Amino acid sequence: MKKAVLAALDLPRRDFAPSVLLEELSLLLDNLGVSTVGRVLQRRDSPDPAYLFGKGKVEEIALFCREAGADLLVCNESLTPGQKSNLQSMAGVEVWDRPFVIMKIFERRASTSEAKLQVEMALCKYEIPHLKGLGAQMSRLGGGIGTRGPGETEFERHRRKLERRVRDIGRKLETLKRKRELQRVRRRKMNIPVLSLVGYTNSGKSLS
Repeated sequence: MKKAVLAALDLPRRDFAPSVLLEELSLLLDNLGVSTVGRVLQRRDSPDPAYLFGKGKVEEIALFCREAGADLLVCNESLTPGQKSNLQSMAGVEVWDRPFVIMKIFERRASTSEAKLQVEMALCKYEIPHLKGLGAQMSRLGGGIGTRGPGETEFERHRRKLERRVRDIGRKLETLKRKRELQRVRRRKMNIPVLSLVGYTNSGKSLS
C-alpha cells in the first residue's frame, strides 16, 4: 500500500479551509488504497511559480516524507509541469495533484467501454505536458529501430505515442457516439420510454 504525505496552501479568499480540503483529499486517496501518513500546510499570498510552496518548505516536506516512510506526495493544488518536476526532484518521491487523483478514481470506477476510453484520454492529455518531469530517462537519445534520427529523445517518442493514442481514442469515441445516436433513434421509433437517474457520486444510483 502506498503511503502519502498530503500538502496544501493556505491562500487568502478561499471558500474552504485547507484542513477541510486535505480531509477530503485523504478520503479520495482511500478509494485508491493510499494511506495518509502526514499533512503539511503553508500559508502564502500566492503559489510559488517554481515549487508551489516556498523552497525552504519543500525541503521540510522532503524530510517529513523520509521520516514518515512516504513514497508519495499529494498536493491539493493543480501543479504545472515545472512545479511537479521540481517537487519530485527535491522531495525524492512520486508527486500527484488533486486532478490526477480524481482521474485515477474515475479510471478505477469506469465500467463501460466509453467511460474507460474517456478516462484514458484524460490521463494521456494530462501526461503529455508533464513528460519532462519524469526524470533522466526522458532525456536519453533514441538509437533504436524506428526512431526519427539520432537526435530524437525518449521524451519526443513518448509524446508522439501519447498524441497518437489520443487521436485513436477520439476516433473510437466518435464511433461510439454515432452508434449511441442510432440506438436512440431506434428507441424513439419503437416508442420505448427513456428514464434518467441523476445523483451525486456514491449516492446509490446503481441498480441491482
